Amino acid sequence: MNVNMRRAVSALLMTLVAGCSAAWAGTLHVGPGAGTACAPGCAGDPNHIGSGSHVDIFQESGGGTLSHPELLILGVPNDSVNLFSTDPIGAVTYYNPYPGGTGVAGTSAFATAGTYGLKVAVTGGFFGDMTSHSEIYSFLGLKGPTDNSDSFTNWSAADESINWIDASEFGTYVFALSGADLGPKGLVNILFNGALPAGTFVVAYGQNSKGRPTDVPFTQAGLTYCRTNATPEPASLLLLGSGLLAVALLQRRSLSAILGRSLRG
Repeated sequence: MNVNMRRAVSALLMTLVAGCSAAWAGTLHVGPGAGTACAPGCAGDPNHIGSGSHVDIFQESGGGTLSHPELLILGVPNDSVNLFSTDPIGAVTYYNPYPGGTGVAGTSAFATAGTYGLKVAVTGGFFGDMTSHSEIYSFLGLKGPTDNSDSFTNWSAADESINWIDASEFGTYVFALSGADLGPKGLVNILFNGALPAGTFVVAYGQNSKGRPTDVPFTQAGLTYCRTNATPEPASLLLLGSGLLAVALLQRRSLSAILGRSLRG
């Protein structure tokens, strides 16, 4: 076999392996909760989920039926300490399929080491800080192949662009959701006891009965949205400047009118 033939065979084998690897992973979507328009999917890149107090995991394709627990993963910008002394999730409900399926109550808990390869936690549900040159699934030690688009690079760039947050690290938290298997087009609805910190990314991970992983690509991740403490955009500054100029002109005209009346008097 000549060199060109060997190269062609090698390229074909690599293509087949890549295709098999891609077939292992299905796609999950994180939305703003059951009953919202974007619960089963919206083009958000990532998806805005408001305060994050109400989120959902929807199985879009590829993974088959996922065995519980499913893992819910948070990435909180510039957080280096454990924010949750107790489980912050108040309620979990499974719908198979969504919409139309009967809701089945589930439970949540801090995820434990070894679940799908999950590494040991720092404390409780806190699994340390993800920094540059990392992506969330390999950072946590979860079994692949997984989507490597949920990287520090993508998360930090999105937070800077959308929330104007300059993130140097993301504190990571993992919760195990149980109660029912997540079927095709199934949805898990999650209620937190309060709002998540601004700029928090929400993703998920699961496995089917054959141990094949399913995860959330960056384009379907959830992101809490808040700009209350951000610097105004240039367009906002222009609008503000125009308003101030209009007020100044009105005041000048009023002053001129008063002076004119005084002179005539």
